[in-house]
Amino acid sequence: MNVGATQPGVGVGKAVLKLQSGGRVFGDAMGLALAQLGARLLSFFGVASALRVLGPDKVGIAAELVALTPLLALIWDLGIDVRGAQVIAHTEPPRRLQVFVSLLGMRLFLGGLLAVAGVGLMLLLRVGSAAGSMHSVVTICCAVLAITSSSLTVQWFHQGNDSLRAWGWIQLGTAGANCLLYLVLVVLYPSVETYLIALAAANLFALIGTLGYAKRKLGGPWLDGRQTVNRWLADIGARARENYPLIATNVTGAIMATDVLFVAYFFGDHPAGAYRAALTMNNAAQSFITIVPVVLTARILDWSGQGGEVVVEQLGAVFRWLGPGLLIGAVAALLGGALAVRLVLGVAFAAAAPAFVLMVLVSLLNCLCLIFIAVLNYSGREIMVMRTALLGAVIYLAVSFVLKDQVAELAPLYGKGAGLALMAAVYMTAAFNPSQV
Repeated sequence: MNVGATQPGVGVGKAVLKLQSGGRVFGDAMGLALAQLGARLLSFFGVASALRVLGPDKVGIAAELVALTPLLALIWDLGIDVRGAQVIAHTEPPRRLQVFVSLLGMRLFLGGLLAVAGVGLMLLLRVGSAAGSMHSVVTICCAVLAITSSSLTVQWFHQGNDSLRAWGWIQLGTAGANCLLYLVLVVLYPSVETYLIALAAANLFALIGTLGYAKRKLGGPWLDGRQTVNRWLADIGARARENYPLIATNVTGAIMATDVLFVAYFFGDHPAGAYRAALTMNNAAQSFITIVPVVLTARILDWSGQGGEVVVEQLGAVFRWLGPGLLIGAVAALLGGALAVRLVLGVAFAAAAPAFVLMVLVSLLNCLCLIFIAVLNYSGREIMVMRTALLGAVIYLAVSFVLKDQVAELAPLYGKGAGLALMAAVYMTAAFNPSQV
């Protein structure tokens, strides 16, 4: 009798704990989202100032030289990071920092190999009219540092139940330092070399922040002396075999990151500079459109630990809450796109306005794809996601090449839009109608 009487109280207690946990998760997610938003806006302010000083031609050359770094980084980076988070979560606390440094070493080693391959490919394609030895060396530095200080590192702390808001403040401080760096170096010494050096140094700040935060939160010694390159390579191979659908899906993003190279190769430095300027503007606008929904959706899914109908119901709630904001943001960007480009970047970049307007629409499709990919991965349908993503990449390349003579440098955007539209349609069908997939 007494046992039966205590059951409702136990149930209420669990419900209260669940609500408290949900509130903490939501608060951490919002803190991270707002910090990332501020960090991106600060970075944008610094980069936009650099673009105004350099002008379209120099911006085009710099964009071509660094365009392959995210392309190559995307292929391997995600597969390592996602499993790295799980490895750290299941490692004894005294050894967590050692595992973290080991994973960081793997990314650094791969980054060097991929950066050298990227520079070789750029020189082979004769991309970048000023692709000399100085640019090659700096590009290698940019690639290695960008890969090593990837934003996905936050997942390693996320799995350890550390405060996401604290990590967000680290990002915000790093972005502020980056902004000052761009303003001081590029505005005072305007050149392509200075721009690339500022980019490399900015990523170095992010790396230092990552290591400092890891040491503070994880503790313990840096290395135990037994972690060698051979172990790193063996670990990379094992993770690649385990995560080939995830890595193959990420290749889609890598292929679609060739748009700047596409414009530079077919149309030259000046159009590539305008395109890069539009991309910079879009990244700032996309912060408003994608950061909050993507971060919140991922945290809701992690918190629930459930799939199927429960996940779809939670996703629907997110869309009902964010849908009007997405629509208003898109319309505002479309209506004010040309004016925003002229006001922020100046008359020299007026040609970037049409590309920026079209990029906003493509970003909305990309946001939908990211959210549905999260849902489908939690539902165990990684193979379907992989096949659809690769098909979307093929459509992107085909449409871009066919339309290059009709719409010039906007062709990659039409191709990217076509590929993402197909992916979003398939993912939506799979998420809400599992029996049809």
